[in-house]
Formats: sequence, C-alpha cells, structure tokens
Amino acid sequence: QPVTVNDGTLTMDKSGANKSVRNTLTLNDLNNFDAPGTARVRYGASAGTDQISGASVVINDQGQLDLSPVSITEGIVNLNLNGGTITTGAATLNITGTTAITGGSITTGSGSVILGGTLTYSAGLATNGPATLYGNLNLGGTSRTFAINDGREHNDLTINAQISNGSVIKSDVAGTLLLTNNGNTFAGGTTLQGGVLALSAPNTLSSGALTVNTANSTLRPEGMNLTGANSIPNTINLGLPTNGIFTLGGRKDVDGAFALELSGSFVLPTPVAVTNQFLSVIDPATEVEISGIVSGGNNNLILGKTGVGTLVLSGNNTFDVRDTVLVGASPVNLGQPEGIRIDGGILRVAHNNALGAGGTSNVNVRGDLGAALELDGSGGNLSIANRHLILFSPDNGVGRGAFNRSSSASVVTGTMRSLAGDNTVTAQIDLRNFGNNGNTVTQIIGVDTGSLDLVGQVIGSRNDGNTTTTSNRNLLTVGGGTLRLSGSQNNTINGTFVVLDGTLELNKSGAIALAGGTLYVGDNEGNDNSDRVVFLQGVDQIQVGTLNIASTGLVDLNNQTEATGGVVNLTVGQSHSADIETGSGTLLLVNNVNVTPLPGLSNSVPATITGNLDLTNAAGAAVIRTYTINDGPSDIDLRIAATVGDFSGGPANLIKAGLGTLALAGDNDYSGSTTVSAGNLRLQHVDALGDTGSTTTTSVSNGAVLELDISGGGTIDFETLNVAGTGRLNGPVSTFGTTPFGTGVIRNLDGDNTWSGNVVLTTGLFNG
Repeated sequence: QPVTVNDGTLTMDKSGANKSVRNTLTLNDLNNFDAPGTARVRYGASAGTDQISGASVVINDQGQLDLSPVSITEGIVNLNLNGGTITTGAATLNITGTTAITGGSITTGSGSVILGGTLTYSAGLATNGPATLYGNLNLGGTSRTFAINDGREHNDLTINAQISNGSVIKSDVAGTLLLTNNGNTFAGGTTLQGGVLALSAPNTLSSGALTVNTANSTLRPEGMNLTGANSIPNTINLGLPTNGIFTLGGRKDVDGAFALELSGSFVLPTPVAVTNQFLSVIDPATEVEISGIVSGGNNNLILGKTGVGTLVLSGNNTFDVRDTVLVGASPVNLGQPEGIRIDGGILRVAHNNALGAGGTSNVNVRGDLGAALELDGSGGNLSIANRHLILFSPDNGVGRGAFNRSSSASVVTGTMRSLAGDNTVTAQIDLRNFGNNGNTVTQIIGVDTGSLDLVGQVIGSRNDGNTTTTSNRNLLTVGGGTLRLSGSQNNTINGTFVVLDGTLELNKSGAIALAGGTLYVGDNEGNDNSDRVVFLQGVDQIQVGTLNIASTGLVDLNNQTEATGGVVNLTVGQSHSADIETGSGTLLLVNNVNVTPLPGLSNSVPATITGNLDLTNAAGAAVIRTYTINDGPSDIDLRIAATVGDFSGGPANLIKAGLGTLALAGDNDYSGSTTVSAGNLRLQHVDALGDTGSTTTTSVSNGAVLELDISGGGTIDFETLNVAGTGRLNGPVSTFGTTPFGTGVIRNLDGDNTWSGNVVLTTGLFNG
C-alpha cells in the first residue's frame, strides 16, 4: 500500500531485506494536509537496505527524507522532489527510473546519488525556487539527460555535487543548468542541446569535450570571470543547424555578468551545403574570448557573430569558410558570397590568423546594424591578408561602429577600429550601402593608437547580385592613431574624406589614395595639429576638389611634391590655426586660398604655410591665384613663410583679397604681378614679391594696404608700385572730426626700407 506522511516523523528501522514501503512513499501530501508542517521520514540506526526498495518517492514542500543514520545502498524507482529535501549521509540512493524536480535539494555526505534515467526540472507553483544537488552524483556509467525547464530564477538546477561516471546531456529545453564543482571526474563529455549551461569553475566539464548541436544554446560563466588561468580548457565541437545560434556569456538577471575565455580547441562543422553558424555575445559590458585554435569548416560554411557584446578571436586559427571573388574581378555574378559575417556588436581580432585560413573570403561588417570589426595588435602587429573587408552602411547614413548608431561624430569608434599595434590589411576594403541602389553612404574607421595600414584597394559598391561598383562614398577617420593608405592600386571612392582625429598618411606607390571630392583635415576640436594629413609619397596621392584645414589641422607634405585640385580653405582659431608644411617638397597650388576665422574669437593666431609653394594650374600655364583673407582678431591672419614660385609654363599672378592680413615672409621667386585688392598685404622679406630680375608690378587698390615689416630693412627692387586710393581709414580723426586719418596705402612697420622701382600714385597716403 502507498504510505503518506503529512506531518511529524516516520522512522523506518526494519532489518535485513524487509521492506517498510512497497508502493509509493509520499511526504507532505499537498492535496490532503490541513496545515503547514514538516513531514519527515528517517532511517533508524539498524535499518536494512530495502526499506523502500522498488518504491517511488514523492517529496513535497517541507518534506524530508533522511538516510544519514545508516551506511547502506537504497534503491528506488522514480523520484519526484517538489520542494523538499533528501539527505543521505554515508548512504547511497540509487534511482533506477526517472527523477523529476520542481524545487528542493539533495545532499549527500560520503555517499552518493546514482541516476538511472533522465532528470527533469520544472518550476512548480508550490515550490520556492530552484533546486540544488550537493555531495556526489554518479551518472551510472552512461549518458544522462538533464531536461531543465525555465523557471523564475536565473539558475534553475544547480549541481554543486561532484559528478562522476558517465556523460552529461543538457536537453533542448530553455532552463539553466549550473555546474559548480571544479573536481568533476566524468569523462564522457557534455552535450548542450539547448537552453543554458552555466559554469562557475574552469574544470566543471571535467576532461571531456563539449558538443553543441542545437540552436538557441548558451554557455555562460557564473559567479566569477572564467579567463586566463581560470579559462575553460575543454574542446568544443560546434554543429548547429543552419542559422543556429550558440550564445557565449551573459545572463538573464540584472546582477551583472562575467567574462568568459575558451582556451581549448574549437572545432567548426564541415557542412555539405551552405550553412550559417552564429556565435552570439549578448552582454555589452563583458567580453568572450576564444583563445584556443578554431579549426574545421569548409567552402560551405559561413561563420557569423551576433549580439551586442564583444567576441575576441586570439588564436592561430586554421578554419576555412566560404570563398569569394573580388569586386570587379571576373566573373562578378557570384553575388559576393560572405564567409564571415558580423551582424551585431564587436568581433575583435587579436592574431594574424584569427579570421582563419583557406581561400580568400569576405568579412561582412554590418555597420548599418551597429556592428564593428576591431583589430588588436597589443600582443603583436597584425596582418590580415586573405579576408576582404566589406563595411556596410545604412543607405544615405553613417556606419559609426558598435553602440554608436545615433551618437555624435566626436564619440564614434568606427565600423573598423584598430585598437593597438601597427596593423595591416592587404585585402580589398569595400564601402557598401546595404540597399540595392546608388545612394551615398558614409563610413568611419577608427585608429586608437599605433597605425592601421590599408594596403588593399579601397572601393565602393552597391548591394546587388553583381555587386556593382560605385564611387560616391565618404570616409571619416577617428582616434589618436594613424590611418595609412598604401599599396599600388588606385582607390576609387571620391566622396568626402574627413580626418576628425589623429593622422591620415598617404603612401600610395604610383597610385591615387584619395580619388576626388573634398578633404577635411580636423574638426576645430582638440590641440594644435592634432588632426594631420601626412604625405609619405608624392605625385597624385590626392585628386580632391577642395582642401579644408581646420584650426586643429596640419597638412604635412613631408618633403614630397603634391598638387591640390581645388580651393584650399584655412581656418583661424583662438590658440591654434590651420597649418601647411612642405619641408623640401612643394605644394602645387592649382586653385585659390581662403582664410576664415572661427566665429566669436577674442584672440587668434595666424594660419601658416611653410616650405615651398608653386602657383600653377593643371596644365602648368600662367595663372592668377587669389588669397581671400577674412579679418580676425590677430594682427596677421595667414603667414606664408614658404618660398612662393611659378610652375613651369608661365608667370603666376597673386591677388590678395578680403579684409584680413596676409604676410609674405619667404624669399619668393614667382614672376607675375601682385594685386592687393582689399585688406593688408604685409611684406616680411625683401624678395617677398618675387625676385626674377625683371620688372613686375604690385598694385594696391582703394581701401587696401601694403605693409613693410622687414627686420633690419632692405631694398625692394625690380617692382613697379601702382597705388590707388587712401588705404584703410581705421585711424584717428582730426580735431574737429572732419578728416579721418588712415594707416596709409603704404605703411612701414619695421626697418629702414627702400623701394627702388617706379611708384605710380593715382591717390594715396604713405604712413611710416
């Protein structure tokens, strides 16, 4: 007959093989008891081994089964634990059938619990939370399935017990199984078929492999960071169905999360048909690192990264993924198949071969979804050779990088980001809009420290079946490091180029680095020359239409010779302004120059050009170049200490426009005329107006001023001076306020100077 204990204590003390219960033993019958109370069944000190042998046991909330007074092996058929407790002490409880748990705990001493069938956890309405196993758990020498349904706690079943003798299968239900014992000895491995497997120590999986073969499976740490010396050393075999997701790290509650490192071998499947396998990191506050070697894969495998967290690949990986062809190669009708896809969060590369081996493949970085690829060369410089990088942007939008889909440009990190080291990408870089159209898109690349060298060709394309190339792409750089454009192939994008932070180095060999559009150097935020463009090679590195240099910007030709294709705009700031340096090289000025102060300045410093400056046009013929200098607080708005000359083909003529002050401080040799149509032109060298050995003309228009500021004085020769007007009327007035006094058309500021050429006065006033 069944035996039910609703309250109090029942002691079973039959000796030998005599049974106390032959059917079902129930502790605290939830259907019949009248008031809460503890129902306890305990073994007597002389109890034999068969007190409940062959029976099933049901232990409800506040029920207690205590075998601890004896050291026996007791066998039961099925166990239902619904919130109560089992204590075995030195005894062994052998469950030959199934174990169903909705809450409660099982604790052994030197004895153990032997599972003979599946263990199922289901959250019960009458229980108060999760279930826990302590002591020793024997799997019976075979595979045991743990079917853990999802309850209200973040860990549904916790096994603190030492697990031995078999293998663990976590079945495809959504709950969480937590393993905590670092001394587990089961050697048959673990299979994760769904739900969550949580680990709180590095060796809880013992020595066997972890096989993950079901979608929506999660492996996460609990209670500590499982990294470094505490990383998970087990081999992991991945074999998800197509589009299946294996989630690494993260947790369901809001108490925080812990970092995870997998240092054992990580083996990818070798599918017979095209298959997507996704690794997901869902917690943005922590990182998951796979430091072991990732192997396997083939030409049918596409490896994906999802989730908003960071996945780090730092091993010398050998895995293969789906091959591709270059955009523009023959044939191009393969739709540009992807090999690696980053659909969310960050994929960080920390080894040359982190992205695998095999044939050339695409890495699709979904910047339109906020995803990013990061290169970390802190452990050694990286060189990415066999992976073409496709950086997606939203149509008519900006690919900003992880967590920056709507943030301002000043805090973005980039869809591709180099964190540290001097890293190189030799494969093609494709800036692609997600839609199948010709919309313009903007992509951001960040370099925090060190350098990132893009040796491969930078192109643009649209997301169609043939991957049609297009050039209307904008590229922005951020971070304090150096982005370098190298290689021998022409980059084809011709949109807007912006150096928001750091340095852009142009190092193409006989090829074009920036193919058109507008180049912005700096954003007027930061220190002097904190935003830089440096030429490592010259001749056609840039074919931009307009060059804009902010107050924080510097263009350094670094002893190279280069031509500007359009207008040069220089910005004057409070404590620093735009600068151009050529060294021994020469800037070929093919268009005009504008200088503009930032609004609201109380003080300013001049913009500068040093080195060598030739006034020319694309064909090398005679030209007129206009410098429009808008007036700022500084005494000088633009100071050209460079040597200004002609390019072969004819004389160059210079016009000074705008109300600001241009200072010519170089030993110039341009051979054309000079016209001061507005504002001030200040001469700080006797040959500032050119020294060609033949007479040229300098004309000063009404309202304009020519200033002589030559330290030590000197003679200006071979120059005819045409003076019109009365200069700038910005001085005091006469006693009665009727006659204003200006500074004069010609004003001598410093030195004993001589003008040896002819002076033609229409009207004018000399001051000095």
